[in-house]
Amino acid sequence: MKCTNKQSVCVLMSVFLCITSLTGCKEKQALEKPYDSYAVTSEEKSISSDTANMDYLGATYCEVPETDILSKTVDTEYVKAGGVFNLTTKETPYAFHATEKVYPASTTKILTAYLVLKNAKLKDSVVISKEAVMLPAGASRAGLNEGDEVSVEGLLYGLMMVSGNDAAKALAEHVSGSVEAFSELMNQTAKELGATHSHFVNANGIHDENHYTTVYDLYLIMQKACEDSRFLRIIGTKKKTITIHRASGYEKAMTYESGNRFLTGSFKVPSSYKVLGGKSGTTYNAGRCFVLLAETKKKERYIFIVMGADNGTHMASYMKQMMKSVRKK
Repeated sequence: MKCTNKQSVCVLMSVFLCITSLTGCKEKQALEKPYDSYAVTSEEKSISSDTANMDYLGATYCEVPETDILSKTVDTEYVKAGGVFNLTTKETPYAFHATEKVYPASTTKILTAYLVLKNAKLKDSVVISKEAVMLPAGASRAGLNEGDEVSVEGLLYGLMMVSGNDAAKALAEHVSGSVEAFSELMNQTAKELGATHSHFVNANGIHDENHYTTVYDLYLIMQKACEDSRFLRIIGTKKKTITIHRASGYEKAMTYESGNRFLTGSFKVPSSYKVLGGKSGTTYNAGRCFVLLAETKKKERYIFIVMGADNGTHMASYMKQMMKSVRKK
């Protein structure tokens, strides 16, 4: 499926006529279809007199897969949803339940990182609050203690490399003053990016019934984050040592190793791909999730997304099947 080509502008009248053979634009609707073109503007406007300046969803992004786009070589038995998005050609060659509600787990942190990079400076210092280190038992951590002082950059490495839930909360507080306020920013930004079927209540993805997304929304968020070279550097790092200034007065050198097993080579990918980075996520309700950025030898970049796999082995297998199926086309 190929992205529509924005070659014409819809005329403002009671009926908005689009030359569909050229642009794929649709008539004004009540926004009932997933990701209606008119649903997205920076200020959440509906159609208005400013239609000539609207950025139609699909004109610059891979088109919304309104139905499944499957492959005989990809087994969907053990996953809830998945998708493949070609950032180079703006094609959506594969989609399975891509606009259906799923829980994102720690893939949430892609949006968190994007917003931090947009609203804070890497050299900013953050003092870790008591609230930031209060996490459920078993939650992944970046090794932070109350009173520690860490740079935004250091926290971002802890966020994306070892999926530190403490780092996520600390960064949210730094940007917005509280996790609650940061969640409002997440939801506002998601809509601005076109991710209109998502709702976030925290910065880390710890499960909540009201914290959800879709495969297509995650693609929209990930592709936007990947426009920032700093984000690409962080998600592509295999090992990083940061400095934590402990509240007791000494410096702690903390070394993180990437939890991205595709990046480190623990999970193999087809030889025609180079893994550039990504983010995993796992909770009981979400299952095993992964958003992966990879590039072919021909320099075509893809985002591959797996949501709700029942275990790590099936997640990795599904990912590789998607990657192979695309290269056969």
